[in-house]
Parts: sequence; structure tokens; C-alpha cells
Amino acid sequence: MNLPNKLTVIRIILVPIIILMMLPWSFLPPGNAWTNFVGRFGMLIALILFVSASITDFFDGQIARRKNLITTLGQFMDPIADKLLVTSVMIMFVYLQRMHGLVVIIILARDLVVNGLRMLSASLGIVVPANAVGKWKTFAQMIGMIFIMLQLCLLQLGLTGTAIVGIGLLGDILIGISVLLCVISVIQYIKVNKQYLNE
Repeated sequence: MNLPNKLTVIRIILVPIIILMMLPWSFLPPGNAWTNFVGRFGMLIALILFVSASITDFFDGQIARRKNLITTLGQFMDPIADKLLVTSVMIMFVYLQRMHGLVVIIILARDLVVNGLRMLSASLGIVVPANAVGKWKTFAQMIGMIFIMLQLCLLQLGLTGTAIVGIGLLGDILIGISVLLCVISVIQYIKVNKQYLNE
């Protein structure tokens, strides 16, 4: 297994650890060491791991293209790792009542439609590359999620203030932008594949 694929596997492995750190663990008896630890530092650890996973997402693609290490396994695992990471954390945001469930539904619906259109194009021997709107959507989405996690982390550490509210608001704005870009990118993909859909 080459280095880019190893980074992708690491990203997948980090997902359940991130979820465990974000989980409130309120179902355990109060006062135990694990609940106290996660209740104090869990979100900080989750934030560090999420940022680390996001960085591996950037570097595995760069390394694979630069050193010509693109493999079928990597092309299969990379999008799965990306969706698993983002979707899992967003579902945790909903669970923690920090994000509306409709946001997750729109983003998931967009991904399903785009992936379906790509599969349709691939079946016809046509490769539809990711468009610029989709890339900006991903960027806004990831940065927005980092800001939301940072706000939750600071609140968990007992910090409050206008700056922390502003951090959360900035995260919400970026997520809102990513949702808008989701809709725009779906429309663009449908336009590009319109002739194949008509067939």
C-alpha cells in the first residue's frame, strides 16, 4: 500500500475516535474519570484530529498526483473517507444541537445526486471532473466545521465571551455558504449531464 492510500486509511481510522471524543457520554454514571476527561478535553482532541484528518485529505491527493501513485484502491477509498469524516462530524453537530438536520440532508442529497451523475457519465465512458463550485463548497464546509468545533471546544473548556460567539457565527455563515454552493453545483452537474439524462 502506497503512502497516499495509507493516509486515507489513517483518515478512516480517525473517524470513530473523533466521534468518541465528541460524544457527551451522559449515559455513563457521573463522576467517573472517562466522563470527566471527555467532558473537559474531548472536543479539543476531536478538533485536533479533525484538522489532522483534513490535512491528510489534502496531502494524499497532492502526493498521489505528484508521484504518479494514483491507484484504483485510492480512487475508491478517498471519497469514502471524505464523506465518512464530514458526515459523521455533522451528524454529531446535529446530536449536540449545534447544527440543523436540514443542513446535513441537503449536503448528503447533493453528494448522492452528484455521485449518481458521475456514475452515469462513467457508464458512458465520460469523465466529469469536479467543478470549481464543488471545490469551493468543500473548502467553505471544512473551514466552517472547524470554526464550529473550535467554538464547542472553547465552551467545553469553560470560556465565554463575544469572540467565542463570533467564532461560532463565522462557522455558521461558512456552512450556510457551503449549502448554497451545494445547490448551485447540483444545478451545474445536471446541466452538464442533461443530454445523457434525456437519453
